Amino acid sequence: MNDNFFICTAIIRSNLNNKKVTVLNILFITQRVPYPPNKGDKIRTYNQLLHLYQRGHHITVACPVDSDSEYNYLNKVIKIINAGTLFGTSLPFIVKAIYSLLTNKPFSICHFFSPQLKRKIDNNLHQYDLIMCSSSSVVEYLFQNKKFNDFGKVIVDFMDLDSDKWKQYRDATTGIKKWIYHREYKLLQSYESNIQGKVKYCLFTSTKEVQIFKKDLAPTQNKDNLIHIGNGLDYSYFRPVNKPFDVKYCQFIFTGVMDYTPNIDAVTWFCSAIWPQIINYAPHAKFFIAGMNPTPKVKALANLKGVEVTGFVEDIRDYYKQADFFVAPLRIARGVQNKVLEAFACKLPVVTTPNAIQGIECEPEEHCLQASSADEFISQIQRLIADKELRERLSNNALQLIVDKYSWEGQLQKLDKLINNDLTKEKKIL
Repeated sequence: MNDNFFICTAIIRSNLNNKKVTVLNILFITQRVPYPPNKGDKIRTYNQLLHLYQRGHHITVACPVDSDSEYNYLNKVIKIINAGTLFGTSLPFIVKAIYSLLTNKPFSICHFFSPQLKRKIDNNLHQYDLIMCSSSSVVEYLFQNKKFNDFGKVIVDFMDLDSDKWKQYRDATTGIKKWIYHREYKLLQSYESNIQGKVKYCLFTSTKEVQIFKKDLAPTQNKDNLIHIGNGLDYSYFRPVNKPFDVKYCQFIFTGVMDYTPNIDAVTWFCSAIWPQIINYAPHAKFFIAGMNPTPKVKALANLKGVEVTGFVEDIRDYYKQADFFVAPLRIARGVQNKVLEAFACKLPVVTTPNAIQGIECEPEEHCLQASSADEFISQIQRLIADKELRERLSNNALQLIVDKYSWEGQLQKLDKLINNDLTKEKKIL
């Protein structure tokens, strides 16, 4: 994605949002540099930062920085949102793993923790009116500060419910991995509950995440601070293309970071259980696996007929433009899948598992086709290939859903209400 696009978008959206607001000094702690916005958590965090900047708030971004490229990206994002920064380097992987075992803390928490960054946060906490934590893992910076007890000014964006994701990993594997994933699930579940009992608000990308979290909490625990704020999409960026459809050369696409376990499972399952039947039905079909960091297992799929593994792409829209269909064969999934929203915005007919759309306000047969098994996936794809009217109806409805419900501006107005109603500290009006 082009940096100039994000700078221009920030200026345009800022000019559209010059309402009077209460100005806050906000510390925004993230688990990684929130730029470029090219994967789920970074897309959501970047748009939250941009929105708060456009509302006139003063922001300091705090995050680990472990390479020159990350440092350069951090400089780019603070230029866009005119922010201050706190950053520190992470510990080596083996140190984090040992620390997790010795302290009986979730590895996810230790993985994103930087002692150097902690010291900088400790020295500056007193000056902020609001602290936003982008994911449950970074709340550790507050928990380890023994003098900090003002959790009433803390908002934690859980995004997805990480503990349930590890539970899904556990259920999908065997052996030592099953034990490791079970340990992470149980420790995170307890850790997340502890967070919820202390902070002002807990944000989630979907009502499904909220419902699952509520079930895990004690019956007597107050649950009023669990808030759904969904993901959005800049549909001016993802524009539909009217590509002629040729049944002999139909093209499918899946997008995502390709060293992420749910994405690896999705494409390997699709290629082994579904793709051979699609090739028999449409011998010249192509399947693009588009996304950075493909593992050797994913790269090996390119040996199959019709499969192309792209690796990193500068502009994912180039591949959406080539595609006729989007497939989301995710058997492990939590929260909102931005890839599905992007496909909707590009007017691509989508075939998906129930898991991949559980966080999206869409209806099977109205906005997409749903399949739970390989046979169902094959059948639904064959329906789309054969039925022009079905393709057009689904893609038109999906694009309208994005326009009606999934703008970032509309989603983040909920965040404004939380801040303005309960968390304003200064009566300084712009």
